Amino acid sequence: MNSQPWHVHVLTGDPLEQVRRRNLEEMAAGKPSKRDIFTHGPYEGRPS
Repeated sequence: MNSQPWHVHVLTGDPLEQVRRRNLEEMAAGKPSKRDIFTHGPYEGRPS
């Protein structure tokens, strides 16, 4: 099974700028990247 249950969140305006600012501050401080993908629960599709 190739299940890819993506959840997409789009930021614009001030919330996007807050994320950008925080990311720049953390990179400048030498903090490691956060690239974890969190699940939103178990797979609920039909088995093949």
